[in-house]
Amino acid sequence: ERGAVASEQALRELVKISDEDTRHKMEEVIRPQLKPVRPSSLPLWAQIHFDLSGAEEPKHLDLSSVDIHALTALRRQKDAEARARYEGALRGSLGAEWFEALQAEAATEELRAELREAVVRKRAPNDALIKELLNCGADPQIREHRESDEESGYSDGDLGEGTGRRRQQSEDMNSAIDHEDHASVSEYWCPGMRDQLSCEDLLALHGGGLTDDALARQLLGPLAAPCDCPAASSSSSTSPLAGVPAVAAAAAAAAADPGAAASSEAPPDSGQGNASGNGLASTEETEAAVRQAAAATRRRGRLLTLALHSCNIAAVRELLTTWDSAPLPAAAWRGLHSVVRNEPRSALEAELVRFIAARGLDAVEVPLWALLQLGRRRQNAEDGQDGLDKLGEGPKVATDEERDERMARCQASMHEEACAKLEALLACERDAGDNSDEDSPQLPQPILVALRRCGDTASRQHFEEFLRNRLGEKKFAKRRGQAATRELLSELRSAFSKKRTPDLALASELLRLGASPKARERDDLEEDPWESARADTEDDDGTPRTVLELLALNRHADPQATSMAVSRAIALKADPNRGRFGQRPLVLA
Repeated sequence: ERGAVASEQALRELVKISDEDTRHKMEEVIRPQLKPVRPSSLPLWAQIHFDLSGAEEPKHLDLSSVDIHALTALRRQKDAEARARYEGALRGSLGAEWFEALQAEAATEELRAELREAVVRKRAPNDALIKELLNCGADPQIREHRESDEESGYSDGDLGEGTGRRRQQSEDMNSAIDHEDHASVSEYWCPGMRDQLSCEDLLALHGGGLTDDALARQLLGPLAAPCDCPAASSSSSTSPLAGVPAVAAAAAAAAADPGAAASSEAPPDSGQGNASGNGLASTEETEAAVRQAAAATRRRGRLLTLALHSCNIAAVRELLTTWDSAPLPAAAWRGLHSVVRNEPRSALEAELVRFIAARGLDAVEVPLWALLQLGRRRQNAEDGQDGLDKLGEGPKVATDEERDERMARCQASMHEEACAKLEALLACERDAGDNSDEDSPQLPQPILVALRRCGDTASRQHFEEFLRNRLGEKKFAKRRGQAATRELLSELRSAFSKKRTPDLALASELLRLGASPKARERDDLEEDPWESARADTEDDDGTPRTVLELLALNRHADPQATSMAVSRAIALKADPNRGRFGQRPLVLA
């Protein structure tokens, strides 16, 4: 109204908005400004998006510049007649096969944009839109591929050929990343929002998940499908790939032709050339199936890790329900360890205990700190034995009471195993070194963190008494305070990154346990690789911060809560004038 021109750059920013209601409101404001604009001066996607050809046949359109953005604009066109006109022109120019390929690629890009915006803005994903995009051929497994910032939106030039290259490069990158061994690479298991993510990753990162469980299963289904193939059971039960469909198929093929491997060693002139060739091909197919299954297992483990870290309970439940015989990755346990707040973590713990109880503790590798955190102390030796006997005689489908009993017995077993392993750990370290040095790292910090998080009072008190007796009151209090300090900084960093108010009740508990309000975040990320995500916020450069600095940076927190937290920290001797490189709390605020 004041003379601003609706430039192509402004239109590009408009169509980047994934939320339909917000975008439609903005379109109504922009549309009148496009009346004096010559349609041919705008790119094809803009002409389709705003229906600048009117009721006429779109013969004047330059169909040589068709790209995925034109297909996105076509899907968003709400006028059925206009959409039919443009679709007919595009199909006639591209052909049905190329049109559907571009349509699927456009749907994949739009699905990623919808899920990314939902994660960033902390809103519920649009289930109806996601269903429509999946019906258009969107592939939830393809990761983002961004060569430059300009390519993240609707570009200026002709992207028809470039988008095809980008999709192929994205598929190649997606395959290569998942086929690599990422056992020690935290960037794979613990990505941030600035990394190249797939729709599955973004869904797992969304704390609320989808309201439609069937839709969530459709998005996660390709990686979460259980294997019913009989060959899976014939393979080694200890193999991390047992139960994976590809390996099961390979095992079935090997079982059907046991002489293939032997015949592959026959010399070329022995008359068994065809058999040798078939054996070699079978071996290569088996190896390829194993690699493919291993990649699928890693991808499934990555999704579980992301879902645990993001407290996406629905995704965690779906992935665990359909989990095969592969062990849970260590990164998944780190994902649980990264959740500081009590309420969301309790729900995640319940899902993991249910999973362990169904599989059996002997079949699941659980780290010591998790055994301590999830275990429950049995009140007497007879508790649960009657339920065990009845469960063995009951029907194959367990009732709710039987499942609860199984979980209770599983937690009691975890407590007992934690006692034995902790005793062995301290005994080994006592024999290996001089325990008179208070600063020697004899007890991993996650164990002290798990001690505070243990939900069973009897179990927690048992381990507290045990560690006090072994370490001494002074050393135990010091190490518990260090663990509480780490948790306090993690909670304040999480609140700042997620733009929420810190949990003051949790902060008070941690201060009571000895957390230091004067401490600063550590630079090493070995114990918690998720702390590397602190560099992903636009409001901070990832510099390790103190308690007061994190409170000062968090402008999204409730002002009264921030005031109370600052007052408490200063009362406990936190220095408001302390800061690195002149970045004192007052400057940051």
